[in-house]
Amino acid sequence: MFQNTLSFDTPEIDEFNTFNETECSLSHYFDSESLITDGALHTEITRKDKTETRLTPIGSPVDSYRNLNMPKYFSIRSRDGEYKGKVVGYAQSVIIRNPSFVVGEKSRQRIINIEFKKNVHAFCRGEFVNAFNSSVIESRLPNSLRVSYSPYVAGHFYTVERDETGAINKRKMKPVLDSLGYEYAIVSGSDVLLTNF
Repeated sequence: MFQNTLSFDTPEIDEFNTFNETECSLSHYFDSESLITDGALHTEITRKDKTETRLTPIGSPVDSYRNLNMPKYFSIRSRDGEYKGKVVGYAQSVIIRNPSFVVGEKSRQRIINIEFKKNVHAFCRGEFVNAFNSSVIESRLPNSLRVSYSPYVAGHFYTVERDETGAINKRKMKPVLDSLGYEYAIVSGSDVLLTNF
């Protein structure tokens, strides 16, 4: 199912990649199946007691960010079309192609100086590729770069190394303002993983 969808909608992305000389699909990097059906993510969204299905086609321009009400999930917000500026999907892991990182500094300042409550102001922007309801299996991405963000640490995304307890080694942090030559971002868990698969 996923392989047909991927090769149909985005021919420039190989439907199989090689991992340790074994062909595998993108599903190889997750503990669940792709959420893509018929070339798009289908999500039931309920608003004001009305439920509708919103589609996120592969290749759509989107922003992805942690869902503040369901921290295990990331929201996918459309950047064009009928639902421009609205949430069109949710997933535990979102794959973005040609990623960039955006931080709204005014909103960040409200969090750290005035309101002391979270608001959506930082996200990964790019082309929607896929979504999964499981975390990425990091051991299968040997050449990835870990990126993270906290409004209390910096006003931008940054590279991060974590120790065995999950604490950040602040001396090794470096600013990340673009994809640093990586074609894909996997928004999953505590951080974003930049990779070329």
